Amino acid sequence: MAELLIKLSILIVHGRKWQDQIGGIVGETKIIFTEPGLIPDAKIHYLPTDLLDPKRNAGKTLLYYTGITRLAKNILQQVVSGYLNRDRGTMTTLKQIHDLPKAAANAISRKYLSTFGHVVSTAWQLNKQLDPNSTNNDVDSLLSKIQPYVFGSKLLGAGGGGFLLMVCKSLKDAERLRTMLESEPPNDRARFFDYDVNPAGLVVTVC
Repeated sequence: MAELLIKLSILIVHGRKWQDQIGGIVGETKIIFTEPGLIPDAKIHYLPTDLLDPKRNAGKTLLYYTGITRLAKNILQQVVSGYLNRDRGTMTTLKQIHDLPKAAANAISRKYLSTFGHVVSTAWQLNKQLDPNSTNNDVDSLLSKIQPYVFGSKLLGAGGGGFLLMVCKSLKDAERLRTMLESEPPNDRARFFDYDVNPAGLVVTVC
């Protein structure tokens, strides 16, 4: 069972991202805000899980390990460099990314699957604008192949594992995608992961 942590924005502090830690410690679906400062004072707003949890949306969201890895360190270095140099293109893209979580939260709270899928795809396009190395020919080929069946899709995180979130147009489309990618995977490592939204967050057990 894989826990899905949806990260639609990138906030970089000294080359690190605080939302990864908060996202894993606190359960459920949420949007997290903080004011500028050296020590983030996070405010957490909880959202319904219907659009993210396949047990609640009739299996219309799929999590797929592409088997295609990218080195997150280089991607983050590229973004940080553009930010510190106040590159005009980088700053414009970061502003657009900053506005996306509110759009995603609005779609989730209204349970608009198609709108949420569009936000997911927009986030991916902006990720590629920040650093073209976020993707490669194999990833682009896979996303092109699944496009007719989804409202939106994106690789999760900055790199590394290569997990792909797919927001399917219908249960039939989700079933077609699963059948297609199971019969013709992009490589021998690629596979689907069953997942749900963790309701509890971090749980520590002492033996």
